[in-house]
Amino acid sequence: MNVYNLKPQLRKYETLTFINEADAVKTLNFFIGIPIQAHWFSIQAKIYREDGDLEKPASDFPSFGAGRPIFSAQAVGALQDILLPNGEILPLTFEGKQDIYFAFNTTQVIDALDEENSELERFSSGRVMRIIRHEFFSNKVEEATIFKIPQSARSLVYVTDKFVERVNKAGLTGFDFVSLWNEEHLENN
Repeated sequence: MNVYNLKPQLRKYETLTFINEADAVKTLNFFIGIPIQAHWFSIQAKIYREDGDLEKPASDFPSFGAGRPIFSAQAVGALQDILLPNGEILPLTFEGKQDIYFAFNTTQVIDALDEENSELERFSSGRVMRIIRHEFFSNKVEEATIFKIPQSARSLVYVTDKFVERVNKAGLTGFDFVSLWNEEHLENN
């Protein structure tokens, strides 16, 4: 089993950004592993482009960045059965239209990080500032598909092989799975 950081392929595909900076600020307290559907407002999104950027193809994962996944309607359709038990699918408004892209708020938070065997940087308070090398308790992630951990609930979304296999089987684009941990290395050490 592998655990990956879920990231968009920024260099190859379009990504989305907020039309209103105020929405970006408001969402900083969202996407932290707790339900937000009752407080959700439809965020206005647009394609992110810098001056001189070449046009890139659209994808099924044009995420806002770490911790704030955005899925296309096609991706939601293909993954809905594994998304819904692990979070909330929230509508976005893209170029004045709805039902094209959806935000995903991961509410499945698993206390699965083996802090003792991980490499961590901590604040003076002892709280985890940054995870340099992840070690997970395999029994806590073996049934997981998409989740967060308490130590990085604001920033990272984790997925397992089950999620990666479903994305690949559906032919979805724009996903970059950065391997963070492999259970087999534990057996070989």
